[in-house]
Amino acid sequence: PVIIVVIILAIVIPISLRSSNKKGTIKIGAILPLTGVAKYYGEMATQGISLAVDEINNNGGINGEKLEVIYEDSATKPSTGVSAFYKLVDTDNVDVVISALSSISVPLAKLAGEKKVPIIGIMTTARSFMNNNYTFRYQPMTDLEAAPILWVLDNNLKNITNIGILYLNDEFGKDVASYLENKLKDKGRNVYTQSFMVTDKDFRTQILKLEDNNVGAIYAVGYGTHLQNIVKNLRELGFKGKILLGNAATTPTIRNNLGNSLDGVYVATPVIYCISHNFSSMEKGFDELATEKKYKINHYNTMSYDTIYIIKDALEGKDISSRNDIKEALEEMKPFVGTLGKIIKKDNGHELAFKLYAGVVNNSKIECLNLEK
Repeated sequence: PVIIVVIILAIVIPISLRSSNKKGTIKIGAILPLTGVAKYYGEMATQGISLAVDEINNNGGINGEKLEVIYEDSATKPSTGVSAFYKLVDTDNVDVVISALSSISVPLAKLAGEKKVPIIGIMTTARSFMNNNYTFRYQPMTDLEAAPILWVLDNNLKNITNIGILYLNDEFGKDVASYLENKLKDKGRNVYTQSFMVTDKDFRTQILKLEDNNVGAIYAVGYGTHLQNIVKNLRELGFKGKILLGNAATTPTIRNNLGNSLDGVYVATPVIYCISHNFSSMEKGFDELATEKKYKINHYNTMSYDTIYIIKDALEGKDISSRNDIKEALEEMKPFVGTLGKIIKKDNGHELAFKLYAGVVNNSKIECLNLEK
C-alpha cells in the first residue's frame, strides 16, 4: 500500500503545479527594481501592471479567475532578483513571472527553464535572456530599434555621407551599432563609432572624436539619462550636424528636461507619442485609467500594462491547469493591438514587440514621419 501511495503521488503532483492555486486566482510574480539605481523603471512597471490587473479583475478576471500580483524588489541587484524568484516560485507558487531589466532577467532565465516556469522579460534587451523555451520577451529589439533611424537617413538625410554612432557598450548597444554600421556601409555611407560605459555622464571626448571625422549626423543609443546628457554635450560643443536618438529619449520626462534642446532632433519613437496618431480603444482605456490615478503615460508603464493583457489574451478560453499550459498558451497567442500598437510575434511567439516610428521633436512634441495612414 505504501508503494502504491508513493507511485500515485509521484504521478499526481507533477501533473498540475497550479493545483493549489485553482481557487479562482491566477498568481503573477513581478520582480522589479523598486529601489536602487533603476527604481524609476520599477515604479513605471508597477503602475502599468496594477492598472491592467485592476481593470481585468473588475471585468470578471480571466476565465472567471481573478489575477493576483506578488511584487518583489530586485533592488537592481541580480542576487536579490534570484532570491525573489525562488520565493515566488517555491513559496508563493506563482503561475508566471514578469521580470524587468537585462541584468536581473538573464540569471532568472536559466532558473525559469530549470523550474519550468514561464517568465516574461520587459525592458530586457540581452540576447542571452532567450536561452530556453520558458523565456518570453516584450521589447523591440535591434532591427525594430534601427529601422526608424535608417528611414530618416534614407529619406530626410540622404545627402549626409559621414555618420557617427555613439552607443552604450552593452549587448543591445553593440548590436544596434553593428547592425546600423553594416546597413549604412552597404549604402555607401562612411560610419564612425564611439562607445561609452553605463556609468558615464560626460560624452564630450567621444563627440569630439566623431567630429574629427567630419560627421554630418550623430546617432546615439543608450538609457534615457545617457541620451539626455549626450544632447546637452552636443549643444554645449555647438555641434552643427543632425542628431538622432534611440527610443529611450522619447519619454515625456526626457523631453521636458531637454526642452528646446531637442528641437529638430530625430528619434525612434513608440506610437503613443506621435501627435497625429489615432488612438485605439485600448490606448484610450489606459489613458482614462492613468488620468484617474494621476499617472503620466510613458512607454514603460504602457509596456507593462500590455504585458498583463498578453497574459490575458493567451489564457482566455483555454483550459489552464499547469505552468506548462501557460507557456503553450503564450506561444499560441494571436497578435492583438495593445497600447503600443499591434504586437509583433517572432521566434514561435517567444519574442513579442511593438513597432517604433521615425519622428522629429519640436516644442517637446513628436511628429511621426512614417506613420501609417
